[in-house]
Amino acid sequence: MADDNDTVIAPGNIRVRGIRSAVLTGDFIARIERMFQRMAGRGSSPIAFDAGREMGLRLVTEGLEASLDEAGSFLSETNVGTLTVVSLDTGHKGGILRVEDSFFAVSFLEHAGESQRPVCDYLRGLFAGVFEGHYHERFLCLERRCAARGESACEFSIYPSHPV
Repeated sequence: MADDNDTVIAPGNIRVRGIRSAVLTGDFIARIERMFQRMAGRGSSPIAFDAGREMGLRLVTEGLEASLDEAGSFLSETNVGTLTVVSLDTGHKGGILRVEDSFFAVSFLEHAGESQRPVCDYLRGLFAGVFEGHYHERFLCLERRCAARGESACEFSIYPSHPV
């Protein structure tokens, strides 16, 4: 019998860590992003960020490094990308994270061409959620580099919304 946190892939029943999931094509993701960019000018930013933040909060475990390991495992399991912690500054509560092969960025690049802006808003939210869950305060996460803009990987800077 499957545990609530197991990954299950069966016809009509895909669950990742107990969460009902679906397979979405890169073309579908790129179309949604383009539609939001036309409608709101900012793309799916607020919606995707909030969804990522909620997931990031769910991935928090004992210790920031362990929580980031959990986030990296989640991204790998869901084929969203490969996470590398470039640096952590626990004294100032911030860090730099890199994601290679971001599903969001690669899908946009392949199906819509180069983007004028970073498109990995879900990942920004996910990382902010991990830090918020660990430190119990709000965090900002900026995508400094994005593969959808033709860069080699996506890179994120994270820091408290009210720096200490």
